Amino acid sequence: MPNNDFKDFENEVNSYENKVEIESGSFYKKLRNKIKKWAGKNKDNKILEYILLAPDLFYFFLTVLKDKDVYVDYKLKITGYLAYFISPIDIMPEMVLGPAGYLDDVLMGLLFLRTLLKELPYEYVEEKWPGDKEVLKNVSVMIDNIQAIIDSKIFRSVMSYFSKNIEKKK
Repeated sequence: MPNNDFKDFENEVNSYENKVEIESGSFYKKLRNKIKKWAGKNKDNKILEYILLAPDLFYFFLTVLKDKDVYVDYKLKITGYLAYFISPIDIMPEMVLGPAGYLDDVLMGLLFLRTLLKELPYEYVEEKWPGDKEVLKNVSVMIDNIQAIIDSKIFRSVMSYFSKNIEKKK
């Protein structure tokens, strides 16, 4: 996926918000606003395009979870993912990293989305997906890119942060 400049980002956010009719107090809307505020300060950040997927993944899986025609085993897996997503305890905590901490949540969501794309009709997934449909075609590439980012300096800095804090508490 090509990097978007900030103006494209604002247009994209507004477009998604118009497509996805959600009440103003929802988690989706709050998450979008949090990322939008962070992006204003970090618009040149290379991981921004991936962090923007967090609200779409959350909304997508919540929508599929609510679908009465989806098998229970999928619903259990989706519930697990959503629990991981909203949990403050994960590999890259948002409390420490801000919205950059959603990168691991996005990676987990894309891995699961790739599975659903293989197992469910593409049309079903496309219908439920609130964001850019090109994302669905590039899931594997995005997974590889995020894994490379996490495996690099971000992951090392997160691990360094935690190891320093653990040593301080001893």
